[in-house]
Amino acid sequence: MVKKRTIAVKTQYGIFTDIPNTTWRELESYWPDIVACIIEVVLENGFNINEVRKNNPSGFVASKYYWDAHKKHPKRYPLIEAKKFISKLKNKKRFNEAIIKFNKRHNTNWLLEENIPILGSFLRSFCIPIYPYLKNLKIGISRLS
Repeated sequence: MVKKRTIAVKTQYGIFTDIPNTTWRELESYWPDIVACIIEVVLENGFNINEVRKNNPSGFVASKYYWDAHKKHPKRYPLIEAKKFISKLKNKKRFNEAIIKFNKRHNTNWLLEENIPILGSFLRSFCIPIYPYLKNLKIGISRLS
């Protein structure tokens, strides 16, 4: 049986353990900073841990399909929560630094406004493996409230 690799990250709310590590080798060294910021933003803003779907337009992350659809039909696919999630992440210095360092090797910058759909698509892929973790985190926080 293969044991899943997990990490622990320090956030402003304490240390969080048993977080699934990314399977993307190039991203591994940046993942702790990225996931720490994701956790902080989810805790601070109470995002619904779901992705955008046709029957659920209010997810906090969206696939490339929905970012492309948003460009063509912004009223039909407003991506309000997904854009808010990105905006809140971009307010985190640690997140920005990790993304900028990761992007340097590819000579790009996902933080630029014209690249937000790319960042949004990647955030969805980053978050899928940690959905259960984020959902449990939200359940734990709501029980404390």
